[in-house]
Amino acid sequence: MRDRRAIIIKNPRLRKVRNELRKLFLKAVSREWNKLFDEKEKISKYKDGTVKSVKNMSASEEMHFRSLQNKQAKLRNISDKSICKCTTCGKADRDMTYNKAYDSWYCTECYDMHREYAKFLFQTIGKTKPQGHEDTVMHELLETFVDYEISHEIELKLVREGILIYLLRFHYPRDDTSYTMLAEIQNVLGRSQKAIKFVLNSLEQEKLIELEDTYSNLKIWLTKPRGTIKAERILITIRSDSFDHTFPTTLEDFKLLIGLRSDMIEYENPELYELLANELKTTKLSREEIKHKIEELKKITGNTREYEDSHLYERPTSDLKSKKVPQEENLQMENRHKTEKYHHEKQKRRIEELKMQKIEEMKKKKSRKNWG
Repeated sequence: MRDRRAIIIKNPRLRKVRNELRKLFLKAVSREWNKLFDEKEKISKYKDGTVKSVKNMSASEEMHFRSLQNKQAKLRNISDKSICKCTTCGKADRDMTYNKAYDSWYCTECYDMHREYAKFLFQTIGKTKPQGHEDTVMHELLETFVDYEISHEIELKLVREGILIYLLRFHYPRDDTSYTMLAEIQNVLGRSQKAIKFVLNSLEQEKLIELEDTYSNLKIWLTKPRGTIKAERILITIRSDSFDHTFPTTLEDFKLLIGLRSDMIEYENPELYELLANELKTTKLSREEIKHKIEELKKITGNTREYEDSHLYERPTSDLKSKKVPQEENLQMENRHKTEKYHHEKQKRRIEELKMQKIEEMKKKKSRKNWG
């Protein structure tokens, strides 16, 4: 076992036995689920084969129909959260790692991918709050893949960079009025006071800043030349990573800098807008009002992608009361799989880009050494 959460089998024979046992379990779950589905089909159809809606069922039939739905949902939940297959990719022939916070199993490849992507997103100076329900859910999910020690180290590193850059751009050169206060830094960075105080003491020991503890608050200055050189190097590093505007001249530019590639996750899911449009069509809203609602949702989720499908905004010509509403359990499961698949592909592409960048950097370093 690589660690306490990962279960890794190196013996090929044992792997084969494990994979076959997993297949048997998944087949048994699938067979039982199909039996329940067939039983539901019998209840939801008349003798002539026409579909019977839930409204036309008797009280006993509806109760039995709902119980079958609940059993199907429980079976699917057991299958999805079992060690027999990965929650993200769905493969059953891989070593698994347990995520305790979500009570789910991920294959080691997907777990490492989520972990690297989470660390990449959290490598920012500031911390932007996620916008919208989907951003919040994915943010909370990614946080579970980063250990407390690693996330704590990342936070201290980001606070350190943020303090030095802020002092360099807005409180330098030093004079009697160029100092900043602890409350001001905490308000700008949006980090905990405990982490900021810890970093300030560390920076003072390294002689990068000077502190003066007053009765009202803590005054902070940047030292010269040691502190200024360190802050300028950090700015250059950030520019080489992914930011073009290296030297922010206004507080708005600085907030843009600290919010760059933060833990707010971009989310694009056309099905979400399709679902909203279908719900709005059942109301008496006009085409323009429906379009306005969808645009508001795009702003909330941080998605600026344009959709030219006019059918999203047009009301159906058929009777709205006869519209068939999908079952809640199946719809939630389908949306969950689509969301995870989308983020899985997105994270995979981003990690590949990071790998290519590291390879290019190594090639450049080797070429410089050869020329040297």
